[in-house]
Amino acid sequence: SQQAAIDQSLNETQQQCEEEYRIVRVKLHGVASPLQVNISDLWEALSLINYGL
Repeated sequence: SQQAAIDQSLNETQQQCEEEYRIVRVKLHGVASPLQVNISDLWEALSLINYGL
């Protein structure tokens, strides 16, 4: 059905977005805080070679 196709598309999009972000602990003002970080941005910031994960 059309609704099932829409639901599947939304689930796939959500999964793709979740795969692009990871939780990284960052220490701010002496306190470790979990932050959601875009993996591509993190790789670029660390000057790492970009390849498919």
